[in-house]
Amino acid sequence: FMGYTTRGGLPLIGLGVSAITELEDVYAQAQPHLGAWYRAVEQGTEPKIARGLRLTADDRLRRDVIAALMCNFEVRKDAIAQAHGIAFDDTFADELAALVPLAEEGLCELEADRITVTPLGRLLVRNVAMAFDARADAGRFSRTV
Repeated sequence: FMGYTTRGGLPLIGLGVSAITELEDVYAQAQPHLGAWYRAVEQGTEPKIARGLRLTADDRLRRDVIAALMCNFEVRKDAIAQAHGIAFDDTFADELAALVPLAEEGLCELEADRITVTPLGRLLVRNVAMAFDARADAGRFSRTV
């Protein structure tokens, strides 16, 4: 569920209605409508890919930050900076500013070298991670609270 695996970096093949497949720098979403999915299976054809996305360098950078927060409850700024050739605080100045209210609520800690999701914040980790999601569209996805 949600595209996480214990073996990060490997191709992830999603099976089923609305499943997400991740292959290197491409995401693809399977048919999200149950009726259309069933019709394709009953006709002996593969359900169609509904949409796909080739990731940009910025998408890959943000994916790494979000995965670190969601999976490890911590992102080490130096590791991200080194892997992507960026200055973390400069690149994510707006995102860090957006996290200040969450830090004030006790959901995360903003330190010089890392961002840590607190035990309380683990319950709402999506809220912390969403600060880094440039493609987030609140109207299209489930609410976090």
